[in-house]
Amino acid sequence: MAMIKHRDAVAAARIAALCLAGLTLGAVPSAAEARLQAEGVVELRQGDGADLDLGRETTGGAADIRFTQDEAGRPVLAPLENVLIGLQGDSRPGPRDCFAARFSPAPVRMHRLRPARYLCVRTNQGRFSALRVLSTPSGRAPDANSLTLELRTFAPRYPLK
Repeated sequence: MAMIKHRDAVAAARIAALCLAGLTLGAVPSAAEARLQAEGVVELRQGDGADLDLGRETTGGAADIRFTQDEAGRPVLAPLENVLIGLQGDSRPGPRDCFAARFSPAPVRMHRLRPARYLCVRTNQGRFSALRVLSTPSGRAPDANSLTLELRTFAPRYPLK
């Protein structure tokens, strides 16, 4: 077996497991080759969720993420059951970037998000979604309790179990 070098040990382990399952990073399309499952903009108010596979806001059980509060009452973007989320920085990620992203099941606090920051999400259906933060709660104005995200969900599914 070939040695896999990667700056993130968790991502390297995930990639190695997928290689054993027959999926390689080379099998993941580049941003130029990627087909989109869904794209659009969602505005989430406190308690709202979004189904990233369908690209729409939802209050039902199909949601991948929810704009909510943690135990201390601070606003967070929370991944729901079987969903993982990871901060990506200021560059627009493609499917390969999301494939190799460092994911967590932990909610992301609003102070870590700002307009133009990107996140990758592994949805509950096994797709990768690249989110760009358009606006965050400001504590004032009519949109004080809303979070606006641009989303691009890529078509192929990649089971990461």
